[in-house]
Amino acid sequence: MKQQVAVTYGKENAPSADDFIDKMLSKDKTQSVEKEWRCFITDTAEGDDSLWYTNKKFSTPELKAVYLGMSTSRQDRDAVIALVKEKYKNTKVYQAQNLPGRYEIDFVQVATR
Repeated sequence: MKQQVAVTYGKENAPSADDFIDKMLSKDKTQSVEKEWRCFITDTAEGDDSLWYTNKKFSTPELKAVYLGMSTSRQDRDAVIALVKEKYKNTKVYQAQNLPGRYEIDFVQVATR
């Protein structure tokens, strides 16, 4: 939050794409008890795509929510929602939305049970 305020008021530059990836792959120690998988795609990946991820199996009750980015296409969003409704009935789906006039996003629920 401190960084977002500093960027908003021009005291710092917006973080680079490399900073974004670092932040997506790490989390604060206070959140270390949360069990989660973070999945995202970057168009700058080169080489063997299989090195970017591991297909980790999990049980249906473990998947509590799916968070989609702002740029997720309607087609992809609908496909994810259909899959969740079919196989993960108790899982909620959220999509990021830009907050007007602010350097923030919010997640709005787009599907549930």
